[in-house]
Amino acid sequence: MEVKFAPFSCKRRRAPLRVSLRSDGPSQDTQNLKDAEDRTIAMAVYQAIVSSVRLELLPKATIDVYITVIEADGIEGVISSASVAVSAALADAGIEILGLVMSCSAVGFFCVDDTYFFHDA
Repeated sequence: MEVKFAPFSCKRRRAPLRVSLRSDGPSQDTQNLKDAEDRTIAMAVYQAIVSSVRLELLPKATIDVYITVIEADGIEGVISSASVAVSAALADAGIEILGLVMSCSAVGFFCVDDTYFFHDA
């Protein structure tokens, strides 16, 4: 599974090449290397999807999944939307799955109950 972000998908613009610092100075790796956020998203989506795919029917097959994130509103939202998209793509490709994977994300917020201050003592 491979996850890539479009350069315009986040507020922080992503470079197409990864710069690595070596002892002889900075250099650009021309290989297609992923940063830590891409690996985290790929592992989370893999864990969500792998239990629904009937791998026993495809013992010697490999399934390659490529995800391109067009708009990212946070890592949780990317993981949930990618899980649903991969599940739908596998079903559309004719790969037998136990069921579609559903996912959602929620943003926590802090709520103050101001009625506490208006109670009579």
